Amino acid sequence: MINESALELRVPVAGNAVLEERLLRSLRTHLAEVEGVNIRITADSEPASGGEKSGSVLGELALAIALVTTGKGTVSVLLESIRAWSAKQHDRIVHLRTKDGAEYRLPPDTDETQRHLVERILENERS
Repeated sequence: MINESALELRVPVAGNAVLEERLLRSLRTHLAEVEGVNIRITADSEPASGGEKSGSVLGELALAIALVTTGKGTVSVLLESIRAWSAKQHDRIVHLRTKDGAEYRLPPDTDETQRHLVERILENERS
């Protein structure tokens, strides 16, 4: 089993912290239907620098995802749910960061090969 902060999801929207927070909360609601994952909203302890508005007073908002089941299908269902949510509006791009700091962009038009590659990487992290 991987730890609570193993995956982090963000939905960056340049210059619109309110929309970014709304999209993040919408994604959290959508992913709450996926069995085998724990989801919570987190905020960086440091506000955004460079005069940019942050997702919250505390800093950038993200979803912390913990995969709590050992079934191989959990990652696949999670990625498909992210894709389905993104597809509702074509410009929604979810950024995923793993516990080792690797980052992936998950646009709604992610092809099968890309999705399979990210799925394999996430499955290997669980081992």
